[in-house]
Amino acid sequence: MLIAYKFVKGSIQLMVAGVAAGLLLSRTEAMLTAHEEALRHHVANAWSLWLIGRLIAASTTRHLWILTVALAFDGVLGLAEGWALRRGLTWGPWLVAGLTASLLPIEAAGIAAHGGGAGRMAILALNTIVAVYLLRYAQRERSMRN
Repeated sequence: MLIAYKFVKGSIQLMVAGVAAGLLLSRTEAMLTAHEEALRHHVANAWSLWLIGRLIAASTTRHLWILTVALAFDGVLGLAEGWALRRGLTWGPWLVAGLTASLLPIEAAGIAAHGGGAGRMAILALNTIVAVYLLRYAQRERSMRN
């Protein structure tokens, strides 16, 4: 099940990154900015206006390229993890566990720097649980092979 998840997730991320790159190369940011006023005109709720403003502000070419590259990179890593697990490579489970655990310090630093609401704390706790589970799984796999 984990192998299928890694292959599907990685493939979808690479497809989305490809579409995003195509849109960026076709100057979609200018289109978004041009339609900002129309979006604001058709929205009645204050939270919707706030959200539209945040989305438009965040959708600079630089931010969208960073998102595109990050999606492509994570997609390639996901496919590599799936491939290593599918091939039954000894280091496959360790790769998955290590990559999952490697992001925990970044999440914790973000919470420490910007404050952690309940949602961010829950995500950190959930990712920690997943990382510990994957590390234990990798240890079990190693002990079963020996």
